[in-house]
Formats: sequence, C-alpha cells, structure tokens
Amino acid sequence: MVLLSRPQPNKPNKPNKPNKPNKPNKPNKPNKPNKPNKPNKPNKPNKPNKPNTMQLNDIARLRDYLTVKHHIPGRLRVLFHPALINRPEVKELVSNHSELPPGVTSVRVNALAMSVVIEYDPRRIPPDLLEELVHADEQRVVEVLRELGEKLGIMT
Repeated sequence: MVLLSRPQPNKPNKPNKPNKPNKPNKPNKPNKPNKPNKPNKPNKPNKPNKPNTMQLNDIARLRDYLTVKHHIPGRLRVLFHPALINRPEVKELVSNHSELPPGVTSVRVNALAMSVVIEYDPRRIPPDLLEELVHADEQRVVEVLRELGEKLGIMT
C-alpha cells in the first residue's frame, strides 16, 4: 500500500515589511567637569561605650510620660504618652537593649496599646518602690533610685 500525501494549497506570499527609517544619532553629551574632592570630616571624639542595658533610671527619666495602669507584685503595666514614640532615646532603648536591670525578668512593649509590661522579681525589687519610681517627684526619684540600687547591688 502506497500512501500519497495530499498536495498543499498554495499560500500567497506575505509582502515584505518596509524597513524602518534610521533614527538620527544623539549628540554626545559634553563631559561633566570634575567635582572638587570634599574635605574629610573631622573625626568625632570617641564616646565611652554605654552597655546596651535598660536601667531603672531610664524609667525614672521618662516618668513624666508614664502612667501606671495596673500593678500586682511581679507585674507592672505602664501606659506611655504617644510623644515617647518619636524620641530617639526611647527607640534605642526598645530596639537595642540586650540586658535588663537586675530583678527584671522581661519587658514587653505593645506600641498599638501604647503600653509596656514589666515583669520583675518582687523579692528583689520592692513593688512599692517600683511604682513610686513612676510617680515620684525629682527629689524623691533620686532617693528611690538609691534605695533600689542598694537592694539590687548596683550603682544608679
């Protein structure tokens, strides 16, 4: 048996597309003059390295922006004023602290609720002193920090 293929109908040839006209060459841009070198900035003096530690005096320093919302021995919830969010030292404390003060077991920040929960060992940090740290006036804050420092064996 022999298979014969069907002849294909002739397709008309497609006309050739006309060539696109050449685009004119862009003129060369003139070379920009060299900018003078900027003078070197003087080296900043080295600041003493401050450990990345949140300290109790940080709480005292920000106390005007804090309100105790709830406190049971071992757990303190503090509301903070929205103005604290934009302060650089607060951003640094929240993002960079790697160590907590002695006696503090955890610090959780809830930016949406604008609150901070501080969990601590009430045997090491007397609850009344911690709450007083937020409420005290300038003179009493110094005394509270000194008392806390003595109880925790740290310098404030």
